[in-house]
Amino acid sequence: MADHLPPPQAGGRTLVVGAGKAAASMALAVERAYAGHNSAAQLDGLVVTRYAHGLPTAHVRVIEAGHPVPDEAGERAAAEILARASELGPDDRLIVLVSGGGCAIASGPTVPDPSTYADAQAILRRYGAVVPPAVQAYLERGARGEVAETPKPGDPLFSRVENRVIATAHGSLVAAAEHFRARGIQPVVLGDTVTGEAQEVARVYAALVREIRAYNAPFAAPVVLISGGECTVTLPQGGGGAAGKPRGGRCSEFLLSLALELDGADNIYAIAADTDGIDGSEDNAGALLDPSTLARAQAAGAPARARLDAHDAWGFFEAAGDLVVTGPTRTNVNDYRAILIL
Repeated sequence: MADHLPPPQAGGRTLVVGAGKAAASMALAVERAYAGHNSAAQLDGLVVTRYAHGLPTAHVRVIEAGHPVPDEAGERAAAEILARASELGPDDRLIVLVSGGGCAIASGPTVPDPSTYADAQAILRRYGAVVPPAVQAYLERGARGEVAETPKPGDPLFSRVENRVIATAHGSLVAAAEHFRARGIQPVVLGDTVTGEAQEVARVYAALVREIRAYNAPFAAPVVLISGGECTVTLPQGGGGAAGKPRGGRCSEFLLSLALELDGADNIYAIAADTDGIDGSEDNAGALLDPSTLARAQAAGAPARARLDAHDAWGFFEAAGDLVVTGPTRTNVNDYRAILIL
């Protein structure tokens, strides 16, 4: 990250603020990059991150708060960040660190926003969305011009703003591809924006795997299929899970559907995991799949089809012993899927 930071400035304060699952680790990286410079004494700030994602820092205070549902701790942190930033003068520098999780409620805080309050109202009407009365009242006030609009393209205030992308989903896939290539395995990157229902995406991937196994086409083994992006899981009302509650997330469900499609085929191994270490409702990042996974889960009393129908992928992989549990990774560049065909 140090290569992406501006050089330390000779005078003035440097205030670091930020939000997201990587906020603490990014703040620590800024501190280390500026350590030993005179500007380090003028470095301080505040970042907010998800509970259990904090790290000890020397100058930048870290506050933990609720995610994905905001709570009072997050609200207080946001108010303090705004207050601290408003104190800066023309000779000071503001570094804003935004990572996955933070962008859900602070998307693009340093870039022009072409949307308007009227646009937001039109979207709510189009989809029949119901929002809290306070939100509706705020949008109405904005549409009447009683609340200031967000800065738009062409606003001169952006003349001194630089935006730099530190890490991307594509970059993570490139790094994974290099890892496999160095070991004599051909990597095929299928894209970093794969979306859709997890079960349906798994069926498409399984069809490609079967084609490779049967005809060595369009790629010859050994090959690994790598992709990113975020799939979805649509739940029936009130259904799923061992006790009526679905367990797991999109990565685990993708892999369970893939397991059923491949039916224990030899020499096929896979992983699907969320890079932030949290896949859905439980404590796992994702799961692993090998030719024996189905049989091990079945022997442990977790038949694959029943668990998939119940959207209980976590229960299936927990029974098989194939959960991937990393704890907080303090980063977030979407999901990572890799299918290795030997």
